[in-house]
Amino acid sequence: MAILVLTVPVLSMGCGNSNAPAAPTPAPTPTPTPAPVVVIAPVPVSPVGTQQLEVLKPVLQVKNATGLSGSVTYRFEWSEVIDFPAGSRSDFREGVAQDSSGTTSFEIPTTLGANTILFWRARATNGTTTSDWSKTESFKTQNKGFQVGQTIFDPLTNGGPEIGKPIGGRFIQGQGYQPMSTNDGIYYDIPTCGSCRAEFDVTNFGKKEGEGYQKDLKWFTMGDGNTWNNFGAFRDHPWKMHFEQRADLNTAVKLIWRNGGGGDGEPGDHTFKGDPGINWTSSSVFHFVFDWDAGGFRVSVGVDGGGQIPVISDGFGGHPYTPPNHRIELGCTPRGESFAGSAIFRNFSVAPR
Repeated sequence: MAILVLTVPVLSMGCGNSNAPAAPTPAPTPTPTPAPVVVIAPVPVSPVGTQQLEVLKPVLQVKNATGLSGSVTYRFEWSEVIDFPAGSRSDFREGVAQDSSGTTSFEIPTTLGANTILFWRARATNGTTTSDWSKTESFKTQNKGFQVGQTIFDPLTNGGPEIGKPIGGRFIQGQGYQPMSTNDGIYYDIPTCGSCRAEFDVTNFGKKEGEGYQKDLKWFTMGDGNTWNNFGAFRDHPWKMHFEQRADLNTAVKLIWRNGGGGDGEPGDHTFKGDPGINWTSSSVFHFVFDWDAGGFRVSVGVDGGGQIPVISDGFGGHPYTPPNHRIELGCTPRGESFAGSAIFRNFSVAPR
C-alpha cells in the first residue's frame, strides 16, 4: 500500500523580516566642557617708577585681580633686591583682604632705610586658586631725617639740622656736616640699645689729620650723655667708647670700647691699636659700620662703595654694652678731639639688630 506524505507550509504571522537590522540607539548628549577660569594678576597702582616718597611708611596699592571668586586676599612683598631673596633684605605681608572698591592697599608697618630703592609686587588668592605675581615695581624711600625710638636716619645733607644736635660746625648743602674745630660734633640720644648697628659715610679727610693738634682725632663716640660736658667724667667712665685715627701713623687706627668697667678684664676696656691698611684720602668716601649685641662688637670700613673691610671684633664676656643715657656722636666733643675743618659726615643711621 502506498503512503502519501503531505507537506503543509508554515506561514509566519510576524509583521517584519527577522533578518532586518535593529534601529540605532541615539548617542547621549555630551556634557559641555566648562570654560576655563581666567585669572588676571593684580596691577600695581602706586608707588611706581622708582618714585621718591615723602612719607615714612609707604602705602602699596594694586588694582584688584580678576577671575577669583569667594574670599580673596593678597600677599605683598618688598625687597632691596629685584629677585626678592629670602632673608633680612626682603619682607612680606599676606592675608590682606581685598577691598571692594576695586583697589587694595597695604601700609608697610616697619621703618625702612632712608633714600633707598625698594622693589615690590603682589598676588591674590582665594585659597584654591592663586594669581600670578603682579609686575614688579619700585620706589625710593624718603630722604628726610627721622627718629623712632632707637631707629634714626639723618642725611645731614639738607643744609641744616634735622635730628642730630650739633655743637658748632656747619652744614654744607648736598654734602653733609663738617666740624670746624676739635670741639665740634653732632650727637644723638637714644633709649639704651644693647644690640644695634650704627653707620655713616665720611669724606674729605686724609692721613694723620691730628698730627698738627698732637691728638688722635675721633670719628665716632658713644657713652653716658651725662658725662658730655666733663672731660674727666667722660674719660674715666665705664661705658666710654670711641674710634679714632692715629696721628703718628699713615693708616693706623685705635679703638677703646668699655662695657661697664675700666681697665682690662670683663667688664672693662677693649683696647685695639692696629693698621687695617686703609688708604685715607680726601677724595674717597668711607662707610663706617659699628655692630654690637650681647655677644660682642664688630667694626668695619668700606671704601668708595666697595665691600666692608673688617677692622676689629671682640666679645663682651657676658657683659653687653648698655650705657645709661645712651649718646652717640660724630666727632668727640667731651675730649675736644673731633676732625676740624676736614671730615664731612653724612647718611648717619642707627637701628636695633
